[in-house]
Amino acid sequence: MQDREEKTEQQLQETIQAADEQPILISDACKQLNMEAHVLRYWEEELGLPIMRNDQGYRCYTNAQLLMFQRIKILRDAGYQLKAIKLVVPRLALLDDDEFYYLVKLSDEMNKRASELPDTLPAILPVSASQTELARKLRMEEFEDVMNRILDEALCRHSADVNAQLADTICEKIGVQLDNVIAEKITEQVSTKVIKEMDYRMRLQDDEAEERFRKLDETLFMRRKKSREQKEAAASRLPWKRKHKT
Repeated sequence: MQDREEKTEQQLQETIQAADEQPILISDACKQLNMEAHVLRYWEEELGLPIMRNDQGYRCYTNAQLLMFQRIKILRDAGYQLKAIKLVVPRLALLDDDEFYYLVKLSDEMNKRASELPDTLPAILPVSASQTELARKLRMEEFEDVMNRILDEALCRHSADVNAQLADTICEKIGVQLDNVIAEKITEQVSTKVIKEMDYRMRLQDDEAEERFRKLDETLFMRRKKSREQKEAAASRLPWKRKHKT
């Protein structure tokens, strides 16, 4: 299946590279992607993808956008939910082919994580519209951090596998057979490097999440304090309060 997907993307790349740099109309884009127009529009809306329009108001696309849609199509065919794809869309264009096809294999894990994103907020959070929106935004950012961490860990594991394969290939080319001791040392070095990188990224993301929660707490405290002061001021202006004081 992977060979077929690689061939499909390669054919698409050759097609759009041969095309003029003028924006591509939606009808031509659908032909190149082998997709229906309504599916393309649905993905644009659900994934929040910015799409250009020409002077006549018709949708048009760049070559880079067609490659993006091709990758989204491959993820969908591999079982990815749109909810999970939306969280990795900003990074799709940054992945090389090997990293992308490794990401394709993570559909079950990414879908599971995406399904954990709550539709409702905990009851302890404030209920005013502005505070709810602030908390929702923070919760979404926290979840995206988790998704990015999963992706980083997966790509680190992939990088470790590639490095190990590269070491084997080099040794084969120079006619040296790796013994168990050397193989273990290479594996240990690669694993240590990956673990250190993952630990650094996790600590960095934890610090960022902690800072956002601190700012949220400060914001909620100030709003509650202001609300309490307004209520006290309003109560002091009530007629029976003034009469009671006299």
